[in-house]
Amino acid sequence: MHYKPISLTLWWVLLVKSISAASVEELTYWIGPECDGKGFNEAVMNEVRDMGTEGSKRVGDGNDEIMAHAFKTVFKVEKSDENALSQVTKAFDTIAKLKQTDDKKASDVRIYCDNDDAGQQGNRWQLKPGKKNRKAPFEDQTWWDEQDAIYRPKGSKGCQSEDDEGRTDGTLAQTYKTKDLPQYDMLPDHNPNRETFTICDAGLEFGDGDYKLLGDFKEDDAKIVQLPVTDFDALLSLTVFHEFCHITRVLDLPGDRPDPNDPDNRITEVTEWENVLKLDAETAIITPDAFAWLGMLAIMEKRNLRLARKDSEDEEEKKRADLEHGGGLVWVDKEKAPKPNSKRTLVKPRGFVAPNHLVPSATPRIRGRLVAGLAA
Repeated sequence: MHYKPISLTLWWVLLVKSISAASVEELTYWIGPECDGKGFNEAVMNEVRDMGTEGSKRVGDGNDEIMAHAFKTVFKVEKSDENALSQVTKAFDTIAKLKQTDDKKASDVRIYCDNDDAGQQGNRWQLKPGKKNRKAPFEDQTWWDEQDAIYRPKGSKGCQSEDDEGRTDGTLAQTYKTKDLPQYDMLPDHNPNRETFTICDAGLEFGDGDYKLLGDFKEDDAKIVQLPVTDFDALLSLTVFHEFCHITRVLDLPGDRPDPNDPDNRITEVTEWENVLKLDAETAIITPDAFAWLGMLAIMEKRNLRLARKDSEDEEEKKRADLEHGGGLVWVDKEKAPKPNSKRTLVKPRGFVAPNHLVPSATPRIRGRLVAGLAA
């Protein structure tokens, strides 16, 4: 019997549907009351969800050549690669469905903005009780979040981790996962799968000329296209999307590992657009910033923006693609581009402390073009 060959478009639709049909959990998150006063609120989460929604839609569109190019740029494989497509789709679909809850005990993810302050009365982070632990040097002490019964790695100060110069302002966020074993759970009325992350003060502080969200740029801002891609590295929505990729039931991506871009092969976490571009396929698929950046490129496309391409026939676009630190942007449709308006810049160092799993680790490392040193 002769069958009519399946069209490429239909094949793509069936592939994406088969991947999307896999179970996607609907996770809830709770936001600490201190966050609103520091600029972290539902407006931020709305952009994070939009990155997931737009990313899923555009990755699933077999005719979206702009997203196909972005996908290959970030993950170094074609969008048709089933392993990469599966991971990306899972991340986008799960993050798109995130729901806020006021029920902290039932929440899957707790988000704090307390800069991981520790040791004082009322602080979430406290020294685990016990004479031996109290007398141990800091690098051997066990500190825990007594509100959530979650630990941090020995030797880690989370948001307040220091770089080689003693600075503590380079870490944007930190995820924490390690809990007591179920049979010893000190919070039996809490969600047993709970995990937390902290958005550090460094990730929440923006100057008068800086925007924290892509959505903060006005629709008629014509100068946005002139910014290098790397200028968007510190957007708060990128930071938050990155942290959700560490969460176990989203992707459970690792934190620190040998940095393939570092000549000294230091243990760190790869962040920032310029460094994501240098990753090979094997490393990109386990790098949170790769997923976060693809989500950002999806909502940029929604704003009529795309990556400039070096293989373009347009000479101006080629120049934009050759900008230092990872190239620039161009309009998807020049006819729909806004007229010249005000200029904004977003240059700011980024850094993360990686999620912990209660295993011995080195002092956390902080990454950033302007911040030398450690990220955990």
